[in-house]
Amino acid sequence: MSGIISDNTGRSSGLVKPVPPGGISGAQNFRTTGNTQVTTGANTLITNWEAIDESSSTTIGTSVSHSGGTFTIGATGKWLIQCMFSFNMTTTNRYFGVSIQFSPDSFSSTEDATNVSGSAYRDSGTYYQMGSVSSEIFDVTDTTNHQVRFQGSCEQTNGANVLGSSASSQSWCSFIRLGDT
Repeated sequence: MSGIISDNTGRSSGLVKPVPPGGISGAQNFRTTGNTQVTTGANTLITNWEAIDESSSTTIGTSVSHSGGTFTIGATGKWLIQCMFSFNMTTTNRYFGVSIQFSPDSFSSTEDATNVSGSAYRDSGTYYQMGSVSSEIFDVTDTTNHQVRFQGSCEQTNGANVLGSSASSQSWCSFIRLGDT
């Protein structure tokens, strides 16, 4: 990037000075396309993701790809990864949790970077509802092997649903590149 050098009167000298790069250079949002049943006492990988495709939605710079619930980030750098899951269940629940998992080696090993849980409230109908939000900053230095995925877990006899829809963002995740590694 560059900019025109000018004096304090607003006149241009005709010289061009370098302007340091900055700002967000990558961003992409995803959502779940339908409900995912989360089994009691087990971590369930959330796999039904799509890039948000409304006309008002956009991406910035390098894209993030996903396959089978595993996200691969297309550029090195410091990335802010956020997610919000909406849940429902038919009985009260001790907790429902969401975790962001990071792997430096294509999930030969896994690090639970975040593990957030909450409790449910009952809506006016049959279901107990809740939401859980989590975020973490990752230093991505390898665009092939550094990967991210999201899991849900619960303690309830009947399990719970991570809510999703291809028409609205009920459960979502976002990837924002904040700067260089």
